[in-house]
Amino acid sequence: MIGNRCGVRSARIAAATAHLQEALAILQADDDPYQRAYALTVLGGILGAQGEFEAAQRTLEDSLALNQAAGNRAGAAGARMNLAIAHLMRDQFEPARAHLTMSLQHFRAIGDLPGVAAALNNLGYLALQTGDLPLAQQHFSESHPISVRLKDRWGAANTLANLGQVDLHLGQRETARVRFREALSQAMQIEALPLALEVLTGLAKLLWQEGDPDRARQLTATVLAHPALGLEVKAQAEALQAAWGQAAPAPDLNGLVRELTAPLVVTS
Repeated sequence: MIGNRCGVRSARIAAATAHLQEALAILQADDDPYQRAYALTVLGGILGAQGEFEAAQRTLEDSLALNQAAGNRAGAAGARMNLAIAHLMRDQFEPARAHLTMSLQHFRAIGDLPGVAAALNNLGYLALQTGDLPLAQQHFSESHPISVRLKDRWGAANTLANLGQVDLHLGQRETARVRFREALSQAMQIEALPLALEVLTGLAKLLWQEGDPDRARQLTATVLAHPALGLEVKAQAEALQAAWGQAAPAPDLNGLVRELTAPLVVTS
């Protein structure tokens, strides 16, 4: 998953957008470029989470310009990273790469470790999307220990899930299983449901590869039925369901997760 954490339900996104629009009007009147740029960065991230990528790009370009004019390097790096995500979600890989590379450079220069971890994760996601598995693995592997050291549980679970996706592409199923199970457990512990749903999608792919189509279809149906589902994962799950066919979702998500993360039984 990319590093935008705006995976909330649409009603809450709409309310947040309305409040930010009001805040921007007030900040415009007060001529506070720092706060206005920050609000624009957040608004751009929310617009991206709604799938309004063109509007997100325009908003984030305004934020970047304000931050640069004010000499706010941290703000400019954050705006660049969200701008890169908006490009990435429209398959505009080259501008996404350029903005992510520059944001990583800025975060490193100012010693912003959370920013470094997020930029590396998003560069890994870009590499995964463009089929460069070794580079994706490199970026995710560099991002994960930074999140662990910072005690960023969401970031650690997210990069672990992303490493599982790389393992799956490489045919390393057992490593993928271990990483998916741990990422799912961590995501549920912090109630990061959108992330947990993405991990379930990865586990569904793994089950399909292992010749368990019924279970794979059930996991996909469970993901699609959940109200916390984000646009990015919804598109993935819908594509899987179109290819595999439909099934009934699991009646209890928590019970399903307990089953999937239970200790593996080793038989001799």
